Amino acid sequence: MTSSDFTLEGLDKSQVENLIALAKERRLQRKQKRDSSIPIVSREGHLPLSFAQRRLWLLAQLDGVSATYHIPMALHLHGALDVPAWQRSLDALFARHEAL
Repeated sequence: MTSSDFTLEGLDKSQVENLIALAKERRLQRKQKRDSSIPIVSREGHLPLSFAQRRLWLLAQLDGVSATYHIPMALHLHGALDVPAWQRSLDALFARHEAL
């Protein structure tokens, strides 16, 4: 039997439950790996700029002061605010962007 011949119909209930649990565990592992992909570095001494930061610095030197990377925008949202979801989103944003 090849992987392309595999179907769920041949599995009993416990096997399906085990597969679902395994899939959830793998998804959680991928999320944890993705969340920890930015290394923490010491704040002692010089912090090197990323390639993108160097590029923006160079463009600023060539173009001078510019509004190119400033996009003002406002959104008007309707409905109830899910405060815990909003807080988790902000926490993730702040954890990823140290300057915030």
